[in-house]
Amino acid sequence: MDMEFDDEDSITFQSQPMGEDPIPQTKQLTYDMVPNSAGGYSYERGGSYYVTGPVLKRENIQCIDRLIMNGKGPEAVKLIRDVSVNGRACKQTPTLNALAICARSNDPKTKTAAYSILLDVCRIPTHLFEFVNLCEKESAGSGWGRAHRSAIGKWYNQFEKDPKKLALLTTKYKARHGWSHKDVIRLGHVKPRNTPVGLVIRYIIKNMEDATSMTQYDRNPEIAPVKAFLDAVEQAKKCTRSDIEKLRALIAEHQLVREHVPTDLLDSKKFGTRCFA
Repeated sequence: MDMEFDDEDSITFQSQPMGEDPIPQTKQLTYDMVPNSAGGYSYERGGSYYVTGPVLKRENIQCIDRLIMNGKGPEAVKLIRDVSVNGRACKQTPTLNALAICARSNDPKTKTAAYSILLDVCRIPTHLFEFVNLCEKESAGSGWGRAHRSAIGKWYNQFEKDPKKLALLTTKYKARHGWSHKDVIRLGHVKPRNTPVGLVIRYIIKNMEDATSMTQYDRNPEIAPVKAFLDAVEQAKKCTRSDIEKLRALIAEHQLVREHVPTDLLDSKKFGTRCFA
């Protein structure tokens, strides 16, 4: 097939006469074709026959490495935050991948800038777990240095004024990407800044009985709503098909979500999904 280009860069296709040699793969037919891993040209997709999608993604993101080497790492971090906060990417994974590369950089300014925006980019535990997972892949060592542990601690302690939200997030998103809150809290040596956050963390690491056994919790008025929410989560876990009305009451009173309801009850026609706000 032959192609002609006019002054407006439009393309017209003409059928290739029979008998002529086919156009080789090594010839670039249009401007938007890119070199592929086989030595020819092709249209860019999520992967190719020769190289998988994830490998290509890491190759394509080497531009961040070049920016860091040229002293523009902090600028790259600023752009990463802008993309994430303003929803300019259809998926969060590429943004988190870029942030992990900056966080694992040997450039101190880039590393500091990357961890400073962690709370803005990792807004829910799913994002946090994926970031931790990507950092592990980027790291040559254990990956849990002081800067990393400090950033993880800040993520959990950001809810010191709204510990009930921390209780909601940690019970809704228990584990993702091969990581759980228990893993991250232990490896990050997370130390709670106040008693309510401490209650949630102790609940995650131990259990409800152990968490509420501390006498200091009885004297703190901020504990009551957090403890009531966690109690409701525990009660919801134990509900059976004969406890549908009780479960509905728990959902209504404590704003529980689907993840708090036993899976077999979600499929029950008796329960339905209208209970959730």
